[in-house]
Amino acid sequence: KGYFHPDFSYTNGIIKAKDLRIRFSFSGDTKPLSISKIKAGIKIKYNNLSVTYKVPYVKMGTLPISFEYQITENNIFFDTVILNTKTKSKIYMNDLNLTEKQFESDIEYSLLTYGGYEKGDPKAFDRTVALDVQTLISFVKATQPKSWEKYETIYGTSCEKAFVERFCKEVRSLGLLTVLRHGFKDRGITFRVVYWKPETSINQTAQEQYERNVLHCTRQLHYSVSNENSIDIVLFVNGIPVVSMELKNQFTGQDTDNAIRQYKFDRASKDTIFEFKNRVLVHFAVDLYNVFMTTRLMGANTYFLSLNQGSNGAGNVGGKGNPQNPNGYQTAYLWEKVLAKDSLLEILHKYMHLQVEVSEDKNGNKRTKET
Repeated sequence: KGYFHPDFSYTNGIIKAKDLRIRFSFSGDTKPLSISKIKAGIKIKYNNLSVTYKVPYVKMGTLPISFEYQITENNIFFDTVILNTKTKSKIYMNDLNLTEKQFESDIEYSLLTYGGYEKGDPKAFDRTVALDVQTLISFVKATQPKSWEKYETIYGTSCEKAFVERFCKEVRSLGLLTVLRHGFKDRGITFRVVYWKPETSINQTAQEQYERNVLHCTRQLHYSVSNENSIDIVLFVNGIPVVSMELKNQFTGQDTDNAIRQYKFDRASKDTIFEFKNRVLVHFAVDLYNVFMTTRLMGANTYFLSLNQGSNGAGNVGGKGNPQNPNGYQTAYLWEKVLAKDSLLEILHKYMHLQVEVSEDKNGNKRTKET
């Protein structure tokens, strides 16, 4: 596929342009295909003369793959453009790059490169309190040094332990969402555990505080004190886990149904990280084509809601699933848009809420349901 720089002219079948940009797109059929090397050439013909450009490009990855090559000269005249491509590829139904591990790696790469995240260390996770304690403490010290100094004068060498205990107590009492939005107090000292993006850029201090937030993407997080089970990806805000993702890959024989069963039967809410409204706030079951989510794990009664866009994209009439994505996975919108730093923090700040429903049975007994 090719397209031209806006500054071009067309006369009598001849195109004159400042540059030529060619976009190469490779797609696959039902067979998994991994590209280990791409060789490409562009031949431009004009008045029976031709010039060939070799594209210096090597690509590792899985289909679909797209990349762009640009020829920039003062003027380019052409009436024909010929594209030549050769790929050194391997075909395999068993494995190569189309594995769950590769899927996981691609998501991590996107979040670290474009999403505003840093790579998390699963060994830094304290399974008992379900926090990356050092990241949380470091954030508070760096952003609220005067408050921390006062805190140290009260608790001395046990101030970090006291802080974590107080944080956990407030979360159990008020819920994580409230503590994220409003902070908490201990001995009259107010602490914030996240700073929200200011509505305008006028307040430079508020903008700088927002930039100090540390988001981690942590792979294969071992979360339980009673076993060595792990979650594929957990996203942290300043050391606090807020999102979990279980990933599946149709090419290895599994999909979101398997991920949902895993959440229902292998992810026990007795583990601190899964305590409803106290730690991870949303859980995603993700494969190459579909996304489902839940905010509360209740064993076999857990309900997962579709987060798919529809076959024609969000807001358009169509079938189930997601539209084709010529630039990557069909579910890439989840980590490229929904879970990117600015978007995720805005959702936590403004759009997520705890819904409380109170009902009464025929005997006058009241029941409270939280979602």
